[in-house]
Amino acid sequence: MIIGLILWFIFCIIVGAAASNRGRSGFGYFILSLILSPLISFIILIALGDNKKIRRERIREEAEIKENVANVYRSGSSHYTNLLTNSSNFITANDTKKCPYCAEDIKLEAKICRFCNRDLSVDEFVSV
Repeated sequence: MIIGLILWFIFCIIVGAAASNRGRSGFGYFILSLILSPLISFIILIALGDNKKIRRERIREEAEIKENVANVYRSGSSHYTNLLTNSSNFITANDTKKCPYCAEDIKLEAKICRFCNRDLSVDEFVSV
């Protein structure tokens, strides 16, 4: 009985914290959870979604991020081009070959295809 009340109280706190993160009244949802139930209060919170102010802030942040990425792409920033040319994971068309079994592009140095896991011998390859 006591453990159930403690869990009920903890879930009420969690719902209040979630409401606060969504721009809603954390204390209000905490009280609502105590009266109704944490599950019902959480469903109401999810159904209502973010507060308009929080929603606008998130949309503005996403727009700023997209604009920054677009500016970096348009300007051809040296940091961006260095990242592409110096990355060891970046594979160009000249560094690949087709697997004869599954026809996926793999690195020239590959001994085993990472897609079909078959052993590859040097004379079986068709260059891209």
